[in-house]
Amino acid sequence: MADKLKDKELERSILELNMMNNKLQEMEQQLQIIEKQIQEFQLTSIALQDLETTRLDNEVLSPIGQNIFVKSKLLDNNEVFVDIGSKIFAKKSIPEAQEIINKKFEDFVSVREKIVDQAQMLAQEMMGIQKDIQESQ
Repeated sequence: MADKLKDKELERSILELNMMNNKLQEMEQQLQIIEKQIQEFQLTSIALQDLETTRLDNEVLSPIGQNIFVKSKLLDNNEVFVDIGSKIFAKKSIPEAQEIINKKFEDFVSVREKIVDQAQMLAQEMMGIQKDIQESQ
């Protein structure tokens, strides 16, 4: 009877470990997506800084989607159109746009830190379960 109980506990521990491992993999995927977003915010911030110093009527490459660009001439280097949600765009000054990008950047960095902390706690918990499994065998 004690062996059956021990086997059930071992099965439960292994199942729990597998579920935790799946959760950890999901967190790693989330982190990759967040890292990509953070990099995009950094590149956008640099592009906004460059835009301010670009002379009017200069030829620039303007994205039209899916990494496709068209040559165009810069008519205004003081304002940009920013997606403020639900595909609604608002005209913003470069500093205002920078502020929006910086806020989003900070939000994503904060989320990244929380996920990293959770992943570390989960990994420690998994190590404890692995140790328990090894000791029971």
